[in-house]
Amino acid sequence: MIAEPAVILTCRDKIKTFEFLRAAGIDTPQTYTPQQIASAQDLHFPLFIKPRNGSASMSVRKLDDRDDLDYFLRKIDDPIVQEFVEGVEHTLDVYVGLTGRPRCVVPRARWQVRGGEVSKGVVVKDPKIMDAGRRVVEAMGDSVRGLVTLQCIVTQQGRIRFIEINPRFGGGAPLGVAAGADYPRWLLQELLGENPQIAFDGFEDGVCMLRYDWSAFIPLGASRKPRVSPSRQPFPDFDPRPSD
Repeated sequence: MIAEPAVILTCRDKIKTFEFLRAAGIDTPQTYTPQQIASAQDLHFPLFIKPRNGSASMSVRKLDDRDDLDYFLRKIDDPIVQEFVEGVEHTLDVYVGLTGRPRCVVPRARWQVRGGEVSKGVVVKDPKIMDAGRRVVEAMGDSVRGLVTLQCIVTQQGRIRFIEINPRFGGGAPLGVAAGADYPRWLLQELLGENPQIAFDGFEDGVCMLRYDWSAFIPLGASRKPRVSPSRQPFPDFDPRPSD
């Protein structure tokens, strides 16, 4: 389940993403190549820098002044520089199935992110955000398939500013499924020739996802092998002892 190669190229290259969004009349932060930033006359800090083809929030930095800008332009390979946008970051899961047309848009506010993956988030059924996501994907034509994942920042003034397009399932998509937008089931139904009944806003508002690490503490005997008695086993379904 994959988009057309030209779409993938546009989404992977953040300069092409910026140019696409601007051409489609979609609100997006001003974005510069290193060559463009060198000749820019009226820069306002803070700015934001990241790799042109990066992912998982690797090598992203907020730039507070010209010294930061000069340093990280040298430090990061093939970077882009963007206008810094203050606000709440949202991911939008846009289900297009096999037709390429938006049929459901699930916005998720990203409360906490670790290593580029959301660890705490909540479904936000905001019609304005949903409609903005629909317009972005409609501008892509019918060359996308499955799920399109959009990133935007919603400012305190209510502006919805798009920063990323990923023509694939995102790591937080299970939150949308938990809220009732069953993307995997819909895809399977379409692949079987069925026409799933999908409401554009057919999901539950306010569903929250909390991801966390799980640690297991196991006493070891003198042989340094696990020695767990039933009375001390903290998790009844977990037995660390090797099987015969």
